[in-house]
Amino acid sequence: MLQILRRFGWTWIGLLISDDDYGRHAAHSFQSDLAQSGGGCLAYLEVLPWEKNVAALQRIVGIMKKSTSRVVIVFAPESNMLNLMEEVKRFWENEFQCKFTSPQGELLDGAASESLCTGNEVLGNIETEFLDLSNLRWKH
Repeated sequence: MLQILRRFGWTWIGLLISDDDYGRHAAHSFQSDLAQSGGGCLAYLEVLPWEKNVAALQRIVGIMKKSTSRVVIVFAPESNMLNLMEEVKRFWENEFQCKFTSPQGELLDGAASESLCTGNEVLGNIETEFLDLSNLRWKH
């Protein structure tokens, strides 16, 4: 994994792990190797819930959205990722007022009047409180 990071010059990384021995061990090993190599830093480390906990998933999506990291490494089984991907899909469709299609090319969620999401939409082009830098006063 570190060779891939080095190859692409990725130094600011998000890490998602499963809440089990595999996820915790992978995170510990990855962080240790990353520190020893001096090849990068973690922007965040989040534990994916096993169940479809919408509040926890929305919190994680919010952290990913706020982060300046554009690389996310995941040490988790597919079942953990499916719930997160569904939440990301909802976020994307809501922010860009578009809908994704199924693998067969059919509109998902029956929204024929919406434009299609391309995946090339740019988060920097949306106006959101997470990206608003106009009111950066220090609070004590």
